[in-house]
Amino acid sequence: MLRFGAFSRWNQRAHTWLTQRVGHTLAWRYGRPALRLGRVMMATGSIFAVGYSAGMRDCLEDRNGSVSTMMSNILARTSHRGSVLHPSDPLAVRVARVGQEVIAAAEQHMTARIEAARDDTERSVLAERLARLSRHRWNFVVVDDASPNAFVAEGLPGFVFIHRGMLNMLLNDDELCFILAHEISHYICQHGTRERNLQGLFSALQIVILAAADPTGLLSMALELPIFASIFAFAVLLPVSRKAESEADALGIRLVARACRSPEKAILAHQRLAAAEAAQGLDANKTPITTHPPTSLRLAELKSQLPEAQALYEANGCAPLKSVLKRLYANPPPEQL
Repeated sequence: MLRFGAFSRWNQRAHTWLTQRVGHTLAWRYGRPALRLGRVMMATGSIFAVGYSAGMRDCLEDRNGSVSTMMSNILARTSHRGSVLHPSDPLAVRVARVGQEVIAAAEQHMTARIEAARDDTERSVLAERLARLSRHRWNFVVVDDASPNAFVAEGLPGFVFIHRGMLNMLLNDDELCFILAHEISHYICQHGTRERNLQGLFSALQIVILAAADPTGLLSMALELPIFASIFAFAVLLPVSRKAESEADALGIRLVARACRSPEKAILAHQRLAAAEAAQGLDANKTPITTHPPTSLRLAELKSQLPEAQALYEANGCAPLKSVLKRLYANPPPEQL
């Protein structure tokens, strides 16, 4: 990394060279904004490199402590600092059991898609997604919070969070399977990465525009106002987020079928969410200015996808398997002497 004095001397020589080659006017009009952009990018890269190396060192030296810190930060932002249930708690055991079923179904789904890929490019993309899914030891964390919520965090891959309030609302493991499959689908489809890239692109465009066309700094001050961030979120991020929720629903119902859970029973989870919204005075049919589509629309889309999910359920041989398991539970084999 260049020292500040060395970089300043290099910047001055670059400006002199531009002036000699293209003239003072053109150098002032085009060269100075380009050099200003270079300074901004150099400073940004240096700060990122220092912070990234320090974070990686801390994570490698104390992985458990780093995970705990990240989890605390995530819960502080999303769950009002709700505590986490111990893994031996019955609710946590239930969630972990169903969650592992979802992971196995997701790996099966990705393997089937790789085998059916049309070309090497698609096969390579799907294989990379399967590798990302399989390299984590997945943790399913129950947060002691009464609100009905579940989420994955981009900053902590391999973790799925679900609130106690959501578990209390779900009546069976099929519904729980769908909720967890929906969250895993966000990770498989890389929705968090897509949103982060959009935000990064917006920031990069800001840097380019400000460096090239804002010698006074007034535009910089204007773009820092909350109204511009709100416009960007409303025009770009929220529609992308609502589309991601629909995609996660569509993949989630297929993962439910591959896990040999009833797709028809699973989507009842959305009916319970709609009922909870109605109890709070919210309109499940109204398009909200939020990250999620209307619950009634999501439920209608899932019902239209039920025949395909049910066919997948049958193709996996789930019905005979469930029949055998039901008979075994009803008539357990005698204990061996």
